[in-house]
Amino acid sequence: MLRALARAPERAVPLELAGATVGRFRIEAKLGQGGMGVVYLAREVRLDRPVALKLLPPRLAAEPAPRERFLREARLAAKLSHPNIIPIHAVDEVADYVFFAMAYVEGETLTERVRNRGPLPPGDATRLLREVAWALAYAHAQGVIHRDVKPDNIMLEAGSGRALVADFGIAAQVSGAAGVDGGDVIGTPEFMSPEQALGEKVDAKSDLYSLGIVGYFILTGRLPFTGKKPTEVLAKQVTEAARPVTTVADGTPRRLAQTIDKCLAKEKDERPESAAALAEQMGLALEQRKELPVPLRVFAKRAGRFRGIPAFMYLIATTMVSTIGVAFASPFGLGFAAWAGTWLAGLSVVPFALLVGRAQRIAGNGFTRDDVVTAFKAELDSTSEERAYEFGRVSEGARAGGLG
Repeated sequence: MLRALARAPERAVPLELAGATVGRFRIEAKLGQGGMGVVYLAREVRLDRPVALKLLPPRLAAEPAPRERFLREARLAAKLSHPNIIPIHAVDEVADYVFFAMAYVEGETLTERVRNRGPLPPGDATRLLREVAWALAYAHAQGVIHRDVKPDNIMLEAGSGRALVADFGIAAQVSGAAGVDGGDVIGTPEFMSPEQALGEKVDAKSDLYSLGIVGYFILTGRLPFTGKKPTEVLAKQVTEAARPVTTVADGTPRRLAQTIDKCLAKEKDERPESAAALAEQMGLALEQRKELPVPLRVFAKRAGRFRGIPAFMYLIATTMVSTIGVAFASPFGLGFAAWAGTWLAGLSVVPFALLVGRAQRIAGNGFTRDDVVTAFKAELDSTSEERAYEFGRVSEGARAGGLG
C-alpha cells in the first residue's frame, strides 16, 4: 500500500531499476518498504502523472510460482474500477523486476490515523467501514477476494476523507509462518480469518472477518488478538473469541458494535451475508440518528442535560453539609441541616418530575420504550463525536503514499 510521508522520502533508487523503467517511469523517491516489497514514488512519463510503483520482493520475483501468481492477480485487480479502490494503471515485468503502478494518493493510512490521533468517533468509523464494504462488495462481484484487508491497506484521502482500498488479491506471504494445519500463511496474522489461518480456501466471508477486525481496531485502538509469534496469533484467531466491542470501547453505538461482533464470528455462516449487506447495515447505523423524529431527539437532548445537573448540585450540597453543618452543632445548626435536606430533596424531585412529564408526553405520542432507548444512544453517539472534535481528534489530511 502507500505509506504516509510523515518523513522525507528516501532518495536512494537502484540504478538497475531506473534503467529497467527508463522511458516509461521516472522514479523520484523511495516511499517505504513492507511485506509486499518496496514502493517508489514515480512519474509516468507519457501521461505526466504521479504513480506509486510497487515491486515484488527480489526473493519472490526469482521464483516462478510467486512471480506468476503476483502478475496474474495484479492484472486481475487492475480491472477493478470503483470510487473506493486505488486503481492499478500498469502491471509488468522487466528483466529481474516485477511491479505494478497504482495511483498516488494524498492522505494517510488508517493505521497512521489511529496511532497518531487515537480511535475514531463512531460516526467516522461507521462511514469508513461502509466505504470499505462497498469496495469489497464490488470486488467480490468481480470474483476478486482481497485476502489482506487491514488498516495499512486502507488510505484516507486528504481533504475528502474518503476511504480507498489497495492491494486487492495481492496478499503478502508471511515470512517464517505456517498455518495451524502446517500450510503456508498468506496475509497478515492479526487480521486473518480462522479459515485463512488454517490454510483453507478463503472466500468473501474471510474479507468480512478481516474488516471486522479493522472496525475493532479503529474504534478501540487495539487488536483483538496479538502474540509474540505469527503462529500464536493464528492459533488465537482459530480458538479464541474476541471481547465484545462495547467492553473495550464504552459508548460504541449498539447497532455498530453488534455488526462488528458479528463479523468476528468464527463460523462463516454467522457473519453478515455479504459485503453489500454489511454496507447496508452500516448505512442504517449512520441514518439512525438522522431519522429520529423531532420529539424523540428533543426529549433525549433535554433529558441528557437534566441528568448532569443534579449530580453537580449534589456535589456542591454534600460539600456544604459536610463542612459547614458540623460547625453548626447547635439549634441553629439543626435548622441549617433541615434546610439543606429540603434543598437536596428539591434538587431531586423537581428535575425528576419534569423528566417524568416529558416522558408521559412522549408516550402519549405513541413512542415506545425502545424508541426512547434508541434516541438516548443516538444522543450519546453525537455527544462523543462532539467531544472528539473539541479535543482535536478530527481527521487531518497529510501527504501520503502507501505500502502494504
